[in-house]
Amino acid sequence: FNQVTAKLNDSERMEVLRKLEKLAEKYPKNSQLWLSRSHIYALLDQRQSALDASAKAIRLDKNDVRPVVMHSELRFNYNDQKSALKKMERGLKRFPNSKQLNLLYAQSLLKLSKTKKAKKQIYQTLERFPNETELRFQLALISADFKLNHVAKDLFKLGLENGYRKEETYFHLSRIAENNGRYDEAIENLKNIKPGAGF
Repeated sequence: FNQVTAKLNDSERMEVLRKLEKLAEKYPKNSQLWLSRSHIYALLDQRQSALDASAKAIRLDKNDVRPVVMHSELRFNYNDQKSALKKMERGLKRFPNSKQLNLLYAQSLLKLSKTKKAKKQIYQTLERFPNETELRFQLALISADFKLNHVAKDLFKLGLENGYRKEETYFHLSRIAENNGRYDEAIENLKNIKPGAGF
């Protein structure tokens, strides 16, 4: 639903919203309908409606982490970062095993330059999901994006040990080395990229 509606124009989104509102009249306690409406409102930049709908979804289904993620992300994007972080922290107490919420919290801390707290959250997430190779790769990427280079290198190298996304990993390790002026190291990493995808 989210992928499809992101590709629609505003008039098509309004039509989807009207249909959702009709459905909500029939099923007023369906949290998924409120969550979907929140997504559409956000795409239409109807900020308060988006926040209200995601808050309603949270109240209707206290066992679903998705509205918590949506509401927290909206608050953060709408320049209410302090409140958003509190929502994420409360959410993580209830849903410590939500990969999406753990990742969102780490990324949000990095965006706010709360580096020490972000680093702690990244390693805490890794402890919670020790075998999730894709999650580790995503954490390495956001660490690199926000210049948390030593953390990024550690995580990328762990991935290499498991043979996970090797070509991309060598590319990102090269980029980190280049950004730090270590050109020989950058070149050595690039040499490890073999012919094939991403070559």
